[in-house]
Amino acid sequence: MGIRSRVMVLAVSQILATPTAFGSVIFSPVGAMICLAISYIFAEMWFGILFAILVEIVPLKVRSTTVGIFLFFMNNIGGNLPILVEPLSKSIGYREALYILYAGFYGISSILFLFTLCLMDGPTSAEGPGTNPNKHLNGVDNVVFTTADERSLPTVTSMISNSRRPTIGDSRL
Repeated sequence: MGIRSRVMVLAVSQILATPTAFGSVIFSPVGAMICLAISYIFAEMWFGILFAILVEIVPLKVRSTTVGIFLFFMNNIGGNLPILVEPLSKSIGYREALYILYAGFYGISSILFLFTLCLMDGPTSAEGPGTNPNKHLNGVDNVVFTTADERSLPTVTSMISNSRRPTIGDSRL
């Protein structure tokens, strides 16, 4: 399936979430809550899939740094966007500001995910029978990541079996 299918899932989920996000702003409270629940089912699945894509496309040496930088920018830019609701609501109205900044951005994100899907390369074919597609790993598979000698790591059972009960002779009093 691969990365392209994950991007497709992101695009389709955002497309399905956009109309119900508009419905959560348009309808009365009961209808808005129903639309909001449906919207969240589709819209909030992007987080895990996006991080799965992110860690697959970057090399192993910079994975944690890349995730940290991505979270930093996502939280600082995306977390501060609600500040725009107040000035926009003063000029066009509160409900219309939510149309643009809430539901509209779901639509924009689906367009951006579809655009990303179009820019991605298609699946590559194997060079021949008997070739290992994982031969040249560039961060897609964690098979190449190993720690030092894992046989010498301490375990809970080894710590318990090697310890002895303290006696009165061990006391410093």
